[in-house]
Amino acid sequence: MGKLTRSGFTEPVTAISMNGDFAPVLSVDCTLSHLRKQSENAKAVLVPMFKGIEAVAAARQFSVEGLMAAVGNNTAREIMEMVQIPTDIITEIDRALHGMINELEA
Repeated sequence: MGKLTRSGFTEPVTAISMNGDFAPVLSVDCTLSHLRKQSENAKAVLVPMFKGIEAVAAARQFSVEGLMAAVGNNTAREIMEMVQIPTDIITEIDRALHGMINELEA
C-alpha cells in the first residue's frame, strides 16, 4: 500500500510480487513468455517491444525466437527499457494492457 495523502493513497513503493503474471489484468510487469501466450490484441499493443527485440537480434546476429527465449523471464518493462523505448510509450502500453484480462494462469 502506498502512502496516505489528502488525495488518497499513492502508488505502492514496493512490488507485491516479482512480476504481474498472476494479476487479473495484464501489464508491462508481466513476463515476455507470459505475454506471448495472450490474445492477439495484447500482442498488437506490444509491437514496439517486439520490433525492438527483432532489431537487437538482427544487430547481434541472433535468431529472434532464440533471443525471445533467452529473455522470456524478463518483464516487458525491463525489455522495453533495454531496447530504449521511451518512458511515455511504456506508460501508454501499460495503460492499454491494463484494459485486458489476463487470460492465462502463469
